[in-house]
Amino acid sequence: MFSKKLHWFIVVIGTVAAISSGFAVNYLDAQRHQNAFETLVEQRLKALEKALFSFNELQLSAQLYFQNSYSLDKIKFQQFLQSRTRKGSGIHSVFWLPKVRRESVQTFETSVVRNEGSSYDTYQIYPQATEKCAWSLTEYTFPVLYVSPQTHAEKYIGWRAESQCEFAHAMERAFFQRRPEASFFHKENGNGVRLFSAVLEKDVLKGYLVTSIYFESFFAAVWPDYKELDNLHINVRPQFSAPHNAAEVLFQSGVLNPDNYMEIQPVRQLVRIPGSEEGVWIEFTQTDSYLTGYQYSLLVTVLGMLLTFATAACVWSYSSRLALANELVSRQTKKLRYQAYHDNLTSLSNRLSLEKRLKEEQTHLQSGVSLGFSILFIDLDRFKHVNDSLGHLVGDKLLQAVADRIFISTPTEHRSYRFGGDEFVVCLSGVILKDKAYSLAQAYLDALNQQYMIDGHTIQIGASIGISTITDHRFTLLDIIQQADIAMYHAKEQGNAITFYSEEMLTEVQQRFNIEQELAYALTDEQFTLAFQPVFKGDDVHFFEALIRWNHPYLGPISPLQFIPIAEETNQIHSIGRWVLQEVCALLESWQKEANSLDYPGISVNVSAKQLGSPAFISFVKDLLNQHHIPPHKLGIEITETTLMEDEVASAASLSALRAAGITLYLDDFGTGYSSLSLLGQHKFDVLKIDRNFLVDVADDQKRSSKLCAAIVNLSKSLDMDVVAEGIETENQLTWINAQGSVYIQGYLKSKPLPIEQLIHWHPSCIAPQTVFENPVEPTPLPPITFKPANGQA
Repeated sequence: MFSKKLHWFIVVIGTVAAISSGFAVNYLDAQRHQNAFETLVEQRLKALEKALFSFNELQLSAQLYFQNSYSLDKIKFQQFLQSRTRKGSGIHSVFWLPKVRRESVQTFETSVVRNEGSSYDTYQIYPQATEKCAWSLTEYTFPVLYVSPQTHAEKYIGWRAESQCEFAHAMERAFFQRRPEASFFHKENGNGVRLFSAVLEKDVLKGYLVTSIYFESFFAAVWPDYKELDNLHINVRPQFSAPHNAAEVLFQSGVLNPDNYMEIQPVRQLVRIPGSEEGVWIEFTQTDSYLTGYQYSLLVTVLGMLLTFATAACVWSYSSRLALANELVSRQTKKLRYQAYHDNLTSLSNRLSLEKRLKEEQTHLQSGVSLGFSILFIDLDRFKHVNDSLGHLVGDKLLQAVADRIFISTPTEHRSYRFGGDEFVVCLSGVILKDKAYSLAQAYLDALNQQYMIDGHTIQIGASIGISTITDHRFTLLDIIQQADIAMYHAKEQGNAITFYSEEMLTEVQQRFNIEQELAYALTDEQFTLAFQPVFKGDDVHFFEALIRWNHPYLGPISPLQFIPIAEETNQIHSIGRWVLQEVCALLESWQKEANSLDYPGISVNVSAKQLGSPAFISFVKDLLNQHHIPPHKLGIEITETTLMEDEVASAASLSALRAAGITLYLDDFGTGYSSLSLLGQHKFDVLKIDRNFLVDVADDQKRSSKLCAAIVNLSKSLDMDVVAEGIETENQLTWINAQGSVYIQGYLKSKPLPIEQLIHWHPSCIAPQTVFENPVEPTPLPPITFKPANGQA
């Protein structure tokens, strides 16, 4: 609706803006003229003040000079003032008025004619007093005696200054206040001001020094160009005068026509005459009519209107397209918003939507609206096999089918999400009872366990579900997902389809994480050591089994059952295995040097499936044998049935290479796997080690284990293999084994695993060398660190 009428809106706004711009331009132009006018006036006023200051300075300097002069004559007067009253100085004239008693006027005139020269032959004081002014010096008269410049002498010689009352009053004030006093005058030939200064000698009045200026000539000297400025009107009035009384105007220039000037505010300034109480009001008025502001205003207004109508036309032309574009953008925005919170493959809500939902659940829990909620973390079993065997396209379709079943199985009040890969999450709002959570999880499990038909393939997969119940709002989003994730992985490891989270699971995961992190530094920090358990035949030791030990500086002793699986998962088993083989071969070399013959025990080493399948393993073992110059049969490699079954092809090739190298091969934990007899038929071993589980009740003839062990011993002998009975811990077990004939014994009854220093008790050649198993310097114990795994890291 707005877009359709936008062009009208632009017309209105543009018109207002154009007119406003015109007024603004007119105003700014007027301000420009006003500022220029005020600057001009300021310059005029500064020049005027400077001239008045010079005027006052002349008055004071002349007063001081004549006051200190013992004899004042015409020559001194003219010499002192001639340069100061020259033409163009702005000063009209300077008078000297001596004090003369009225009764001595004729005597004074006679004295002047006699003493002052021919220019004073007709000297006579005038005018006669026709009015009597009320002032304190009525018994005296003050006629003009000297005039500067000389050209004005004929006009003023003999003129009695007190003949005009305003001058008399100014002279009276100057005498009593001891400072110059001004008095304005009006004449036909011009108006001006006279400044009277009393000249005293020892505080006795000698006369007056009078300086006169005519405003027209004075302003012409101060402002040489003021007559040429037709656009400037100057009006001068006394300070104490009526504002509209034309008779009191002292000076004015130009003709002021109110109909012929723009509204530039006049500037009115009071200028004081220095040294006097008097001053003048000077008013400057601009008389020109400036049309440029109106012209610029009209031009800007027209251009603004043209721009407005052009813009409105463009907007009107494209309004429909803009509306269409807005509609497309709106649709795309909705689509992007949907994609931001939904999974592209399954259309279920995604991880971002899950985080938003969990925040809402936490808010409800914190405010008391809800007592809690539960999280189901679902992970598909054997999904990787589907991807590997049928391809990712089938795998994606399977995920879509799984998502459909999860969505259909989710009640309205709950919400399902795809977390990533083959992992899904269900948020059960308000569900905190384990029975209800378990029943809902079982419903999901039943739905997912049914067969899938994808592109003609019948697919059967399972799922593992971890459940976390949240009743505390202080858990973070990471904690909530982590708990359900840990429970799911625990269910997968334990073979339970559904498992509830417990704190023990988190502790186990943290411990495993700590071991995994510390395992990376155990080898470089020399935290590993080797222990050796003797294998007997009778009372003689024929070989030792090397067993790795890890004594962590602050976690303490860590069992191989804990860290060996982790080492295999993280591929650190290769570096650990190489270290064990290097230490064992170095030890065998040392024993060989001590024995000077082959009469010393051998050592067997346990090897994992990853080590056996490594392409570099065989060459590494051969290099060790060559490097340490030991007989190959003194080194034994122990391999379990499980190891052989993980990669039968690679294991068979490695076993053949080891046998060809002359290394003694051991089949460890015989009887615990599923293919024990088939392995004996496929591979040739030198020694078979009966698992300790068969030997627990071997002395009891009523037990089947006694007959099984006897059969294994006989089978080994028929295959030309030596037999080792592991885990012999009682005398009854030992007696039964000895009754079977030539069987090797290994167990705590004979000896526990020993450090290398104690092996010499079993054989004289088994001396611990200094270069092997030196006690490492233990690192400084660190405070325990608990590593909290991130989501999915468990």
